[in-house]
Amino acid sequence: MTDVPVDQRLPGGRLARLRALLASVLGPFLTAAFRDPVRDGRLRLDALSRLERQLARAGLVLLGVLLGSMLLSGWWRRGDVLSLGGSHELNLLPVGAYGLTLLAFFTGFTLLFWGALDAAPTVRLLVAVGFGLTMVTLDKPPSVPTIDSWVMRHGPAIVHAGFLTAIGALLVSAALAWQPRVSRVLTAVLRVVVVLALGAFFLGLLLIHHETAGTGSFGILAFSLDTSIESLSGLSLPLLFVSAVVVVDLAFDVSTSLEPQLRRLSARWALVIFAGVVAVKLWTGLVSEWSLWVDLVQNQPLSVVRTVGSVLLLVVTVAVVTRFPPSEDFVEAKERVIYLGAFLLAAPFLLQIAGSSLAMAGVLQFDTRALQSLNNDVPYGGISRWLVLVLAAAAVATGTWLMRRSAGGYGDELGSALIVVGVWNIPASIVSAFELPVAFSYPAVDLMVTVAAIGIVLWSLVRRGRVPATLSVLLTALVVFSWLVMSQADYVSFLGGLLGLPVVVVVVFGILYSLASDSAFASASSKRLPREARPMLLVGYLLLSVVILHWLEVTHESEILESGIGFVRLGIPLAAWLVGRRIITRVD
Repeated sequence: MTDVPVDQRLPGGRLARLRALLASVLGPFLTAAFRDPVRDGRLRLDALSRLERQLARAGLVLLGVLLGSMLLSGWWRRGDVLSLGGSHELNLLPVGAYGLTLLAFFTGFTLLFWGALDAAPTVRLLVAVGFGLTMVTLDKPPSVPTIDSWVMRHGPAIVHAGFLTAIGALLVSAALAWQPRVSRVLTAVLRVVVVLALGAFFLGLLLIHHETAGTGSFGILAFSLDTSIESLSGLSLPLLFVSAVVVVDLAFDVSTSLEPQLRRLSARWALVIFAGVVAVKLWTGLVSEWSLWVDLVQNQPLSVVRTVGSVLLLVVTVAVVTRFPPSEDFVEAKERVIYLGAFLLAAPFLLQIAGSSLAMAGVLQFDTRALQSLNNDVPYGGISRWLVLVLAAAAVATGTWLMRRSAGGYGDELGSALIVVGVWNIPASIVSAFELPVAFSYPAVDLMVTVAAIGIVLWSLVRRGRVPATLSVLLTALVVFSWLVMSQADYVSFLGGLLGLPVVVVVVFGILYSLASDSAFASASSKRLPREARPMLLVGYLLLSVVILHWLEVTHESEILESGIGFVRLGIPLAAWLVGRRIITRVD
């Protein structure tokens, strides 16, 4: 009897063809959207000492735990919860979140202090003042007269000593920074002092919590911490703005990943793909929403005029300032604009936090209400409206100066981005400053891009009788890019909803993606912020911001997590700048 061999080539061949198909479709997307951005822009810790590297890794792990906890905040409700009482009675605090919050605060501030000790004296002073203003409300924990124990008698003194010692350590370091020999030895000592001081501050709060947890008086401390975090929620706004803008970066990577596939097509098939994408967009964004568009045109004509005028101004600005050769400094300039723009956009909120904290410091530390009365008279609303306008004009001036003194490279990249962002924000800031009743239609921006792409195709057909494949590729990438940008990461929210995740998944994704792909600036170096200081400062700030967001989420105060203004003020002009600097120039 002869054995007949079984032919295994068909199944293997089909599997190979399937793998090749998936690789050809998903390969460019994964490369452009994840591999290349992460490889070029990820956070690097190689400049840190071994101890600092381990501390930064601990901070990153805790950051990941908090972000994961935000996605699974419902699980906290299955354990013991505590009503915060008063105006917070509808917000329930999971008991375990108190200790986790203090641990995250301790780790985050330790990272900030250690990073500041490697930076310039001005940075040390800034971190010291920041810690003092943000933590001043926790410096005097409320007393519970019914409990007589060693912790309750001495705990407040320990907390206060830790608070003052931590601040004093940075002040001493800044004062003696001009003596290199003394500063080098002193810095090593102060690192230990800082850890002990911060440990005494947060451990003292935790011990007081432990003493009061079983007496029914825990709500007093929880309410105090909740009030402090709620008043400091604006500190997380820069990070929220960054997470909102990062969807633009991802949209750019996704749209440009289409090019390798489309370039293989003939001119006819490239045009067919473009027509298909446009048809789907018009159906979902125009035809199915026709009544809303009619209402907009009929009832809000000034909104239409403002939208069209602002977009045309943006297009002209991009066309004028992005006409210079590509450079390798593009990534660093983009990251600087994202993070710097986020902090400047949050400046009005940060200013209000600083004023309120100073007023509270006057009450708690110096027993005077003079600062509180002065703070109540400050017109923060008017300041916030005009400050953004001033900052936008300053961005245009700074960008123009950078481009005039630069012959290319980083100066032109950063300068052009600043001009685009500034020009975009000036009209919007004028409308806000004068409180003009003129709205802006953001879906109309996407529709204008689509209509413009159709017009270019028709013009090419009339003038040339054909549409070159490269033009179809360009317009397809542009239309997809605009579509993804204006969706504001709705696709992330949709996919997260399929997995049962809350809406905050968009924020979590944005934070993780920015950390993984937009942190190359932490590997740069300058006199004030050397390379060994930047990763510690960045991770410390991220951790402190996320612990605030985590608290707001698990206590059901997530309505504070508003990041839309970051997309409007930064995301749209950044998208236009990316079109001018990368999408158009990528097509030969």
